[in-house]
Amino acid sequence: MNIWFLSIVGVACLLVLGLGLLRWRYILIHVRGTSMLPTFKPGDRVLVRSGIHGRLHVGTIVVIRSPVDILTADPFWPGVASGLWIIKRIAALPGDPVPADMRAAAGETNMVPPGMFMISADNSSGVDSRNLGFLPISDILGAVVSSPGMRYRPARSSEELRARHGAGTD
Repeated sequence: MNIWFLSIVGVACLLVLGLGLLRWRYILIHVRGTSMLPTFKPGDRVLVRSGIHGRLHVGTIVVIRSPVDILTADPFWPGVASGLWIIKRIAALPGDPVPADMRAAAGETNMVPPGMFMISADNSSGVDSRNLGFLPISDILGAVVSSPGMRYRPARSSEELRARHGAGTD
């Protein structure tokens, strides 16, 4: 066989393998809903990198598995089906104090337990850990790494998020 033919086939195989690895590591998500206004609006696209649990911090925007059993019972979320993902900002990680505005949902616990975290919607009328309480870290798909026109910096607390973004509307 011709060396050029083998070279082209080799390069094509490496390209397909590389694209497959990128697709496995990075996922393009379309935003629906208004809970992350003004950071993201319905129709925005965000690039999510999966498998970065060790590099999470308060203020990181993540995509997580929807807590369907809780949300489907809520008339605010009609028709939520299994396998859907939601986009939210991390409000507290294991060992962090429970944010003041989320204490009612945390019960008697003042610290986020191991393996759990709390989320915050940028829009104050969005569903977050004020309604849901603690969520398992294993439900995180990944962190948002890029979005056209995205400009955000990590916040230090959910109170700072609410002060920064205001009440918003749904």
